[in-house]
Amino acid sequence: MTLKWTLLAVIIHTFVVIASSAANFAVVPLCKGLSLTTTDNVFNLEKAALQATILEDKHRQNIDNYHQRAKGRMKVRDTALPPRYMYKERQSEPLIDENSDSEWTGFVSIGTPGQKFLVDVDTGSSDLWVTSASCNSSICASKRKYEASLSPTSMQIQGEGAFEIVYGDKSTVSGPIYRDTVNIGGIEVQNQYFSPVTNLSRQFDGDPIDGIIGLAFPSISNIGRDTFIDNAYQQGAIPARVFGLYLANTGSELYLGGYDQKHFTGDIEYHSLQVNDNPGFWEIGGASVYVGDTLAQGTFPTIIDSGTTLVYGPPDMVKSVYALIPGAAVFDEKQGFYSFPCRSTPKVSFSWGGRKWSIPGDSFNLGLTRAGASTCVGALVGNSLGLRRSTWLLGGRFLKHVYTVFDADELAIGFAQLRSAYSGV
Repeated sequence: MTLKWTLLAVIIHTFVVIASSAANFAVVPLCKGLSLTTTDNVFNLEKAALQATILEDKHRQNIDNYHQRAKGRMKVRDTALPPRYMYKERQSEPLIDENSDSEWTGFVSIGTPGQKFLVDVDTGSSDLWVTSASCNSSICASKRKYEASLSPTSMQIQGEGAFEIVYGDKSTVSGPIYRDTVNIGGIEVQNQYFSPVTNLSRQFDGDPIDGIIGLAFPSISNIGRDTFIDNAYQQGAIPARVFGLYLANTGSELYLGGYDQKHFTGDIEYHSLQVNDNPGFWEIGGASVYVGDTLAQGTFPTIIDSGTTLVYGPPDMVKSVYALIPGAAVFDEKQGFYSFPCRSTPKVSFSWGGRKWSIPGDSFNLGLTRAGASTCVGALVGNSLGLRRSTWLLGGRFLKHVYTVFDADELAIGFAQLRSAYSGV
């Protein structure tokens, strides 16, 4: 595959943003929050179970949206504006860093003048939502809140329903649909559709984020409008519908409009999306998983989801992986977690027909099963999350150790080897 980009692009460190060598570059933090390990290095099962619940409900809604649009009951509406034909100078934001690998977040600005929000950067969903000033619950009390009355560019959209995600405990994230100017690290999009939510599920209680920005495809959007990436390209703010993702303990970057070669070495190994006609997820097929050099499972589809911390697979397939790990045992059958001897962390890797991309031991190990134990919990989880029977979901524990390119123009995902100085640690 031949891919060409203009050098002028944007980086985001949790949103680190870089334009071209001729322009100012700005850094906006991709922060980490909500570690799955306690201060005494014990795995936090309660938080992990909560995250799995949120993921299952998110993807249930995504799949429902996709199938409704496929049957013609929902439409993706055109929101394109005439291109501006020039790239605006990037603005600077202060750096922030938070806890470990549960989510990577960055600031977005909404409105005129901009109101800042800390959002989860999620390649597994397609909508932008933040907390509204009209949300009066205790869960919203600590959040930054969008005030439409303060932005003359704000407009509530009537007659198109509302944004809503219903979680398994019947709580919701829901609110009206608005459009306004949205800015990420100096990349500005006019008339971006989003939801300032007035109801916030208890699932987000204690989470530092004020919302989520989805970077998947419009066909799984709840709102039914183009994503920030699509609109940024249509309005001439970025040169291509491409972004690169580098996740690490420090210095994480989302590069808009292309990819950042300083983080990787060698060629990018590209793989076409599983669905190349109106895709929904960043999903590639033909994957295999190995323990050491031994093939455990092969030829299955994988969704690449930065809004996910762990690696999830169908329970029977994950069971066969742990069967190849000496001393592995079921840790929590309901949630699908397994343990293994801490002294011998396995080498688990994934391949799509090219090289093997490994999850190093420190990322595979989620912490002790209990204080003082000699067994640890693995980052590979047997939970289908309501996806198709053979589909796997690869999150941050995998993504920290590759440079990933998401290409909506070529409908492909690419992986590249990190440079030693950017090894995801």
